[in-house]
Amino acid sequence: MTIQNPISGNDTGLLSAISDCQYKAVMLHALCQGADFIFDGVTTEVSPAANSMTGLLHTIVKAASELASDLDRIHMGKSA
Repeated sequence: MTIQNPISGNDTGLLSAISDCQYKAVMLHALCQGADFIFDGVTTEVSPAANSMTGLLHTIVKAASELASDLDRIHMGKSA
């Protein structure tokens, strides 16, 4: 794949797009934290599915947090 229009470092539209993505990543992180919090309060039977939910939710929360942080660093002009 050949890029026809290289991204300009002076393109403020790009910063706006990164800012929008960063906001969405923060919201995703908050939703994942909420799901994790709700699941912690739910009584479940011991099963492979229930056991996997804790690890799954913690992993998703961590990934969403890292994504938001990486986008924040890019938006602030630092390397991710």
